[in-house]
Amino acid sequence: MVNVLKWGDALIQTYIDPKRVTTEQGIRQKVTVLLLSALVGLLAIVVIILVALLSQRGKTSEEKAVVQCMDDWILYRGKCYYMSHKIDTWNKSQNFCKSHNSSLAIINDEKEMSFLHLLKCNPPYWIGLSRTHNNSGWVWTDGTFHSETTFQILKKPTHHLESQHVFLNSDGFKSESGRYLKKWICSKRL
Repeated sequence: MVNVLKWGDALIQTYIDPKRVTTEQGIRQKVTVLLLSALVGLLAIVVIILVALLSQRGKTSEEKAVVQCMDDWILYRGKCYYMSHKIDTWNKSQNFCKSHNSSLAIINDEKEMSFLHLLKCNPPYWIGLSRTHNNSGWVWTDGTFHSETTFQILKKPTHHLESQHVFLNSDGFKSESGRYLKKWICSKRL
């Protein structure tokens, strides 16, 4: 505070001619200069804060997330997707995804479904949807149930003791035994 007062006094001495100023005028001018100095300092602080905030505001969540998707993964609407180049069973595909902190793809809405269709899944790709041999409901790898209002699944016959697993190809969603070898899609939220 002492430095600010010294600085203010130096400013006042620069702008005030002591020969032409009465004591009352000098005090008024000193106060005015001090107030103006404080106002300029406050405005400088506000400008610095605004610049800092605007620099963060300009970045979208997707721009911030790009660095969070690993190489060879695709970013779409806050999720990273990996499309394998190898083929494997459903269980081994899910294990690969788990080893990369993800799961076989979980489709939450029609936009996500359309995005995956745009990738022209030919050959077929495993996704994270299955059901047990007792024809219970379809369950995603995160434990949530699939609503067939999002998309229909063409079911291929399987052995009565085998679970059914869903894959996506250019014709849509189909299911069959997880023992068949297919490529896979992993997904994870950011």
